[in-house]
Amino acid sequence: MAANRCGGYREWTRQVAEQDAHNPQDSRRCLPGDLQQRHEPLTTQQLTQQMVEHSDAVLISIRTRFVRSILAGTKTFELRKKIPRSPVGRLLVMYSSGEDRAITAYARVGGVTSGTPEVIWARHGLLLGLTHEEFKTYFDGATTAYALHLEDVTPSRRHLTLHELRSDHALEPPQSWRYLSQKVYQGLLETL
Repeated sequence: MAANRCGGYREWTRQVAEQDAHNPQDSRRCLPGDLQQRHEPLTTQQLTQQMVEHSDAVLISIRTRFVRSILAGTKTFELRKKIPRSPVGRLLVMYSSGEDRAITAYARVGGVTSGTPEVIWARHGLLLGLTHEEFKTYFDGATTAYALHLEDVTPSRRHLTLHELRSDHALEPPQSWRYLSQKVYQGLLETL
């Protein structure tokens, strides 16, 4: 369904229930500002090859607690107030900010849900890895929230520390996220 055919929240919940009844395998949802799309999962070898061939990688800073939840599979969506352009299919290199202070994992964006913070919490709350209070604090004053569905989550073979990022790759971790050139990403991939 196209986003422009979405009504209010009640209409959306009716449409979701109808979609689920007709096609439970279809995970796309009609949400205000809908951006959600789906891709087939990749093998680790395919993911690595795709990372080398394309310069669509993004270095994203995520708190250590959340990276660990992502790796454990208890957090399958990463929340953002702003997202990279054309995020679906993009490769995320996860910088674990906090106690790890290192690149510890990578993943692919399998889909994006956008909407009001209330809609995102109602739809994905159990898969976000944080309390409702933490969620409300993060999105305080925001009118749009994004939930990046993480797929092909893979721990790096070794942690690439903040010191190594700075000294060996001349790379400073971002506050939120930043695009990586193919050359920079290839250098990181060889180390990871």
